[in-house]
Amino acid sequence: MIELHVQAAFEYYDQHINRPERFKLLKEHKFSITASIHSVDWELFGSILTGESGKSGYGSDLGTYEIKSAVERASFEYQYHLHGGQTKLKEDMLVNHIFISYSTHYEDVQVRLLEGATLAPVFQKWEPHLIENYSGTNPRQRFRKSISYGFVAKFGTIIMTIENYRLIFPPSPFIEARSQAMQHTVTSTALGHSATTIRSQARIRHHQNQRAHGSMRDSSIKNIHLRPLIEHSLWR
Repeated sequence: MIELHVQAAFEYYDQHINRPERFKLLKEHKFSITASIHSVDWELFGSILTGESGKSGYGSDLGTYEIKSAVERASFEYQYHLHGGQTKLKEDMLVNHIFISYSTHYEDVQVRLLEGATLAPVFQKWEPHLIENYSGTNPRQRFRKSISYGFVAKFGTIIMTIENYRLIFPPSPFIEARSQAMQHTVTSTALGHSATTIRSQARIRHHQNQRAHGSMRDSSIKNIHLRPLIEHSLWR
């Protein structure tokens, strides 16, 4: 079972990825905000989310996770080096893969998870091309391939969503508890208003009955002011 630390990852995002002052300066000096957050920031985000530290040497970013990030709806690039590339490709068939899609100003982030077993057929198709890339007298230094956003969106599991700088999914227990408390307060208040209104209406009907059936001598009943009773029922 995979254990995720969503709240801690969101706090890192809120403090270190969402940088409003820096974004403001970039905009003022005519620099692009898009891609101003380095890939290592997303790798650290993934490390906090999964609880796994970075792994030294060439291979997956974390112990059992590969972290990929790209602007929303863009594909995710994989690079394999001449030395160790084939081993890395085989490792990618085993580890889990986290795909992070972010909006151009980083206000929206969606995180998906795919298991290596799900992606294995894709990597197996790449393998002959990777071997060919490194063959001959002048082998290329790197082999690049991409997994489309559509593939990730179709087969990946959403594990975290940030919208307009707020954690939307999974909901924070604190926010959920506060929301339920607020709903309880609203419901209780509405029930209180309803009960008060019923009591006030009963009083009104009682006074009306008295006026209809009372004696002519009791003329003071005609001077009853009903407006304070109605206002009380609305604003209690």
